[in-house]
Amino acid sequence: MELMFVDILMLFFHIALHWISGSLFTGALASDSQSMLRKTQNGRWRFEWMSSIEISNLQ
Repeated sequence: MELMFVDILMLFFHIALHWISGSLFTGALASDSQSMLRKTQNGRWRFEWMSSIEISNLQ
């Protein structure tokens, strides 16, 4: 029973850590890249930028 509780706690911590780091990473990227997004008219580059955020959040 105690082992199961520790496993659940570690899983929760792992998810929370990824969510926090993902949010901070996404926020930093968004603020740094807003001016670049305004300058570019290339839809493909914008799609790759969004995909890189999604991939980084999944890892």
